Amino acid sequence: MQRRIPEPRYGPGTPLVKVDGYLYGVARPCPGLLVPSNGVGQLTVFVRNKSEAKLLAGMECKELVVFDLPEHEELLFG
Repeated sequence: MQRRIPEPRYGPGTPLVKVDGYLYGVARPCPGLLVPSNGVGQLTVFVRNKSEAKLLAGMECKELVVFDLPEHEELLFG
């Protein structure tokens, strides 16, 4: 299984790639660190809980998926 690595251009969220190699979405980006030209406007963004969703309130994205995980819960990819 391939380990997902955060990328600085996605603020440094973790890119989630489809089987066909296209970028599907980004997990837990930081809005203040997103590179504008690599924005997430056409991507699905995944966040841990409502607190993280509030931090992204001004960010445009295709869809925002909010998991209902406690503050201390970590998302593991890979």
